[in-house]
Order: sequence, then C-alpha cells, then structure tokens
Amino acid sequence: YSRSGHLVVATRDDLVGQYVGHTAPKTKEVIKKAMGGVLLIDEAYYLYNASNDRDYGQESIEILLNVMEENREDIVIVLAGYKDRMDKFFSFIPGMSSRVGNHIEFPNYEPEELLSIAKVMC
Repeated sequence: YSRSGHLVVATRDDLVGQYVGHTAPKTKEVIKKAMGGVLLIDEAYYLYNASNDRDYGQESIEILLNVMEENREDIVIVLAGYKDRMDKFFSFIPGMSSRVGNHIEFPNYEPEELLSIAKVMC
C-alpha cells in the first residue's frame, strides 16, 4: 500500500489555517509530504467543528476527501481518535464513511499490560 514506507503525523494545527486562504496550502503541503506513504491524522475529529460556521476545518476535510478518491493508490490516510468522537465525526461528514474502508478499534490497555510494555522498552 505504501510506495516509500514513510509516515507523516499531523493534527488539526498542521492542516487548518486561522484565516481565509490559509487552510488549503497547509493541508496540501502535509499531503504532499505524505504522498507515497502514510498520513496519520491524530484526533481527526477536531477537523470538524459543528458549532462554528466560520471554522476552516471543513475545507481541509474536503481536500482530504478528494485526495482519498483521486490518489488512493499513492497515499494511505489514517484517521485516528477516540471511538465515540470518531463515530460522531463520520456522521457529520457526508461521503467520509464510504471513502474509509476499514475501521479498527483498539481496546484500552490494562495497567498490567502497560507495565509489561514499559519493561520491554527499558
């Protein structure tokens, strides 16, 4: 799925601008860096703010949807976040669910599991 195997991690701050005309270049620059690899958008649900009509996150989402459709052979986009918030995010954005082929839920770690992981990493 990935031509070069690199990973680009992004958040809302990396993708969404603070004024008109700022979001598209920011989003496209991150996508350009990720092309041929994987773009992981952490806490993706923050891209959409239903309570603010003047929020520029929708523009970023529209660009991402287009890239998911037009460049599916050249980029893997991972939308990460808490399940309840991601479910709400998908319900707000028409067309998003049809473009995201897989939904994977990771269970929370138990304290003993976290300790085991920490021991392995030390």
